[in-house]
Amino acid sequence: MEEAASEDVQSALAAATAQGNIDEVRRLARQMLAANGSKAKPQKSPPRPAPDAKKVAAVETAAQAATTSSHESKQNTSELFGLTLSREHVMGEAIWPAALCLCRWLEGEGAKPLRVLELGAGGGAPGLLAAALGSSSVVLTDGDAGLLPLLQRNLALNRQRISCDVHVYRLDWRSSESVRECCSLAPSTDEPGFDTILAADVLFSVGDIVPMARAVTALLRKHADASLLFAHSCFFDELSHTLLAVMEDAGLKLTRTSRSQEANVLEFRWSSPCEKASPPS
Repeated sequence: MEEAASEDVQSALAAATAQGNIDEVRRLARQMLAANGSKAKPQKSPPRPAPDAKKVAAVETAAQAATTSSHESKQNTSELFGLTLSREHVMGEAIWPAALCLCRWLEGEGAKPLRVLELGAGGGAPGLLAAALGSSSVVLTDGDAGLLPLLQRNLALNRQRISCDVHVYRLDWRSSESVRECCSLAPSTDEPGFDTILAADVLFSVGDIVPMARAVTALLRKHADASLLFAHSCFFDELSHTLLAVMEDAGLKLTRTSRSQEANVLEFRWSSPCEKASPPS
């Protein structure tokens, strides 16, 4: 009975997300946390859990189906967003469903001269598209040092479409020093940090949520227009309620949603932008 009720609430949460009913999304997320009988926050420094292999495999299969190319040397995605991405046999190389949905969101928003940071960029499609659409600066990051050369290659392949400064950086969310160094890459203004943070399929377990939220609160500019655009494939829907609660506790409220059959995009903004929220612990 309890499992069935939980599935009903999860389905209702997905429906509310699809409808863009923000108040209902928040209510259902809190209801799921209460039903689980535990707080939204994992321990302060949780061990890094291994991703769910079946879910990762499912997402990769969907990604390959969405981006199959007949080219041997490179993967051409111009039919989608005009980006040319290097083809590599690594987990982060494919354009996963969440990244595709995030790119569609960015394309719909149009050109904006913003300082953009992409977390867990993999091949960097959303960040590169943001750069091509007119961002003032972009920083592409990933925690896997082995993916940085891929990001550099993809940047080089698309350089003709990009007029702004783009940096590639290895960011470890769990390292405060790494986060501080990354924040210093944002162009200097009266308000440090980035205007927009992009993240697509960067969470694979609940233990990743608090470290990511802590990094986001340190990196995101404290301004009403600053936003986190978080996209996740529907294979990871069960993480949504914890993510929403942790973000709200960190001072970031859900403001818009977009849902497709493959993925969700969630937009978060500061609840009180003039006051720096306490980082999640």
